[in-house]
Amino acid sequence: MKKRTPSWDLWQTAFLVPLAVVNLNQSKAIDAAHAHNAAIFRLCVSVICGIGLITVLILRSRAKKPVVEMTSPGAIMENAIGIYYHSTRKACWKCERYFLTHAPISWFTLAFMGFLLAFLTADWLHKANHTLAYVSFPFLWTGGIAVTFGLCLSAIRAQLKQRFPTPESIRICTTRLTPEGVEDQSPSKITTIEWKRLAWVREHEGNLLFWSGAGAGCYIAANAFRTDEERSQFYKAAYSLWKSKGAAWEEVVRDYSE
Repeated sequence: MKKRTPSWDLWQTAFLVPLAVVNLNQSKAIDAAHAHNAAIFRLCVSVICGIGLITVLILRSRAKKPVVEMTSPGAIMENAIGIYYHSTRKACWKCERYFLTHAPISWFTLAFMGFLLAFLTADWLHKANHTLAYVSFPFLWTGGIAVTFGLCLSAIRAQLKQRFPTPESIRICTTRLTPEGVEDQSPSKITTIEWKRLAWVREHEGNLLFWSGAGAGCYIAANAFRTDEERSQFYKAAYSLWKSKGAAWEEVVRDYSE
């Protein structure tokens, strides 16, 4: 089983946004102590995010670009149950939004970035009115989360437009269920997650979604399946393998063949 591939786009955004925010917002300090503390804060965030961003870019450049195999929908391959399908911008947009609102790493990113924006704004307000800065902080945090959420949606939309230049563009993808885990192949990357590493397997509005707790995930859009029965059968197989951590492979294949 290959090592699972993280969602590099999400990690890159998580490091890039705070790096830009702390360096673009450099308000006038109240005194020397305030200037010193602000400089240390910017330095720490810049170093951490800078190292993280460089690491992500290096790992991303070394990621294997797979050759997608042409497979009929819902086929039983050699030691795998696989589906071949055409991915579209609209379908991916729905799935990416679901990950943004349901994946724990997304919650952490939104909360952290919202806090960072609230802290910088409250720091600016503190110079004019100490009480206002403290009282308004919860509202600033909520606003910061909303702003971060909007920025993430914009980043996702931009990435999808890069993958799909026009609304009619398609990408050929293959998703396999194996005894070890789920493997998703696209023209740009390969994502492999072991069953024991998966945090959940879900069906949402016809989309099948797989997510691990380490920022790795993949999905099969609803339009990949010809019928609801085919989608339900594939989801049942994936869910059974996830719950059994692959131990129910023979039983799943037998039921899938019937």
